[in-house]
Amino acid sequence: MKTRNKHTASKPKTASSPKRKSRKSLRDGREVNLDWGNVRHKTKVFLEIMREILEDPNYPALANEYLGSDAAARQAFERRGMKVPPDVKVVFLPAGDADKLSAASAVIQLPRRDLGGPKPTDDELAELFVANYHIVW
Repeated sequence: MKTRNKHTASKPKTASSPKRKSRKSLRDGREVNLDWGNVRHKTKVFLEIMREILEDPNYPALANEYLGSDAAARQAFERRGMKVPPDVKVVFLPAGDADKLSAASAVIQLPRRDLGGPKPTDDELAELFVANYHIVW
């Protein structure tokens, strides 16, 4: 019977693990492919943007740029590696907007128009009133 020493023994097979996809990085080492659908990724980038706004030496210049331009708001996320889908809006609201309660800004989703289907009910349309600081209905 043959004996094996540690140099000639066959190595046990290990389960093959999928190769990690290579990820592009920004110059400062952050990942480029953060997922918009991942709430943790989005929150992380949101907090970075808010800190950048607060640390802006020309405050509120940067805040006003994001407030005045949906494209600039989108780019704030994209510069940090967040892939923002083309059909998504990124909107900043003015400071103090929430203090206005029911008189504050509103986020409204446009309805889909189904020419062959029944007209939506008021309750179905109300669901498109996506965000308001005080529910008024």
